[in-house]
Amino acid sequence: MTKELGNTGLLVIELMKTIKKYFKMYFLLVKYAAAADLTYWQNLSIGLLVEIFYQVAFLAFFAVIFFQTKSIAGWGPFEIIVLLGIDTFTSELLVGMILVNNTRELPNKIWSGELDRNLLTPVNPIFILTFGRPYFPSFISALPGFFLIWYGLVKLGVRLTVIGLAGSMLFFILGFILIVNMVLDFSLLTFFFQDTQTLPKIGERIAFSFTSRPDDMFGGFLKVLFFFLLPVVYVSSFSAKALITGIDWKYLCLAVLLTLISLIFTKWLWQKAIKNYSSASS
Repeated sequence: MTKELGNTGLLVIELMKTIKKYFKMYFLLVKYAAAADLTYWQNLSIGLLVEIFYQVAFLAFFAVIFFQTKSIAGWGPFEIIVLLGIDTFTSELLVGMILVNNTRELPNKIWSGELDRNLLTPVNPIFILTFGRPYFPSFISALPGFFLIWYGLVKLGVRLTVIGLAGSMLFFILGFILIVNMVLDFSLLTFFFQDTQTLPKIGERIAFSFTSRPDDMFGGFLKVLFFFLLPVVYVSSFSAKALITGIDWKYLCLAVLLTLISLIFTKWLWQKAIKNYSSASS
């Protein structure tokens, strides 16, 4: 028994060292991306303006809705503002971390042979393909999300608690992992089909279309779809609920389980994809 506990402890220590190593590596990648974008500040400014335009248009869409109704699936306007703040932060992180220069480019890397170089590096190839080239403007445009969260909570008169904040962060981390895995899974299907430039965009379209919706508006088949099969509701909706009304422990446990399943499935799909891959030199 003592030996088994010792081995488990060693595995946990090695896992923490690996996570720390990749966090440091990603910090360097973001630093280099920021340096490159700040060198060409005109491109950075245009990128920021585009991201801000999308955010303003999105907020205007919900403002129009609330001119016609007082609530959406039981969510009032300031509760929706908290939800949109978390969704803004989530969406911009998705764009900056994995979409623009990474998963969207996977089909081109496969058919051009650039993927071969990624597979030969000493770094985990999934990490390189998913996070290898950060898009820095989105990290800056994610910051207004914090203002929206703060504004909504102040208007609601919510007093933050340590448990509520911790629960919200945990929902966010688990939900973000679920969405990243979903986007990556759709991108990995590129290995199995030809002329599939649109496959990586399916996952991101699903994420962008439904993470900003209150979970209470989904019922029947849609609830099964977006709570279990394509679990996009946890990152924003349940994070917001944890801040406003408290943690829903049932769904927190479900989010943990779904995250473990999604990690296992994505790893399995990656192994299948690599077996199906023929390099440009073959």
